[in-house]
Amino acid sequence: MIANIATVLRRAALRRPARAVFGLLLATSVALAFAACGSGDSTPAGDADWSGPIEFRQGQPVTATLVNSRLAVGTSRLAFGLFGDDGSMIHDATAADLRLYAIDEDDRATLALEAALRPSALVQQFDHRHEDGSIHVHENALITVWRETVDVTQEGWWGAELAVTLDGERHEGLRIRFFVVEDAAEPAVGDAAPATRQRTLAGGDGIDSLSTAQPPNPEMHELTVAEALTLGRPLVIAFATPAFCRTRYCGPVLEKVVAPIAERYAGRVEFLHIEPYELARLRDEGVFVLVPAMEEWGL
Repeated sequence: MIANIATVLRRAALRRPARAVFGLLLATSVALAFAACGSGDSTPAGDADWSGPIEFRQGQPVTATLVNSRLAVGTSRLAFGLFGDDGSMIHDATAADLRLYAIDEDDRATLALEAALRPSALVQQFDHRHEDGSIHVHENALITVWRETVDVTQEGWWGAELAVTLDGERHEGLRIRFFVVEDAAEPAVGDAAPATRQRTLAGGDGIDSLSTAQPPNPEMHELTVAEALTLGRPLVIAFATPAFCRTRYCGPVLEKVVAPIAERYAGRVEFLHIEPYELARLRDEGVFVLVPAMEEWGL
């Protein structure tokens, strides 16, 4: 079944017996779900315009973006990325608070939730060599997203307003507008994982025809999803295209998150990478055509 990737890796780290528990990495985000939470308060959202998402503007020190590619009614984890005025990701914010609003047809907003967002960090390890030749391992945590689990109660437009603390200064009124569908096409948390039979190295395809990662990860292209499901180990599937990334997360998720943890959990968790587009057509014609696996997963 589809499950929280953090839970999958934690179980693997504790070396518990393998179960049919699987994690899914979407092309633009990590799709996770936790327990529901919410608020019934109704409060005006102020006079700011909710008619569209905020965009990067020159001179704006912090811009927030919603990482989730698609949201459906029910319990969902909202994940927000923070970026500077030059478009670079902000890793050192010290706090981020959320006000979540349901927006009606007249663009009137009703407060649904107030929460302090929690950071998710990528831990990077590097060796420090001492004069006596001994090596000490340092860890550096880079915040990648700020998150909260919410109960989205209705289809339609919703708004998120963030207040972010950066370098001791609080930046308020960072607004995002997003649409929530009644039912998502992709498998939900708890659903069975589709037994996809995507192209692999075993079928005679070269790594360049299967991956745009640099360097590539051949070990992630040896098994089909259907084959990996029979192993009885947790499974992480990364639908991502580093070379043709159309978001700020697709390529980095594979190269900076999936690849390092694949090394850490080798032999305990199975990691697969699937390019979402037909690479031959994309390279030759510049046309974005989804591979069958994407359609099978409803992505």
